[in-house]
Amino acid sequence: MEGSPKNDIYFCLMRVFCSQTLRAAGLDRTKLSLLDSFTDIMIRYIQLLSETTMAEAELSRKKDCDLQDFRLALEEVGLLDGTEEDVKEFIEWYHGPQMDELRRVAGFQPASETQTKPKDWLTNLVQKQVRVSGPERFQDTMFSSAVQNNPSYPT
Repeated sequence: MEGSPKNDIYFCLMRVFCSQTLRAAGLDRTKLSLLDSFTDIMIRYIQLLSETTMAEAELSRKKDCDLQDFRLALEEVGLLDGTEEDVKEFIEWYHGPQMDELRRVAGFQPASETQTKPKDWLTNLVQKQVRVSGPERFQDTMFSSAVQNNPSYPT
């Protein structure tokens, strides 16, 4: 993974993904060396999975991969056994709380009625300034009338 700046950028992007994955799993902090090792393992695993998926598609004499090829690749690398029970566990995990947290961290969680879209800091600041005008906007600053009228305040 060393060498070109292009690879370094991809490694850094994957490191962000891995740190968010660890956070979703409940690990809030880790050593940088451990995160780099985890990122390298994840890159190698995804590369193995993609190469195996392509090999499965080529065995079926197809140009493009499909879900069946991916499932067979998951079985070949040992993630799935191919049994119905194993597939059900995978589906339950996919719809479980860890994946919900991963979707939330990644920004892919669907908006519900209770959730509101957060405002960015600039919109928040503009709305705050619009609401406060006149002498009130200097409250708790050195320009407030309370501070200026106080003789004990050093000028």
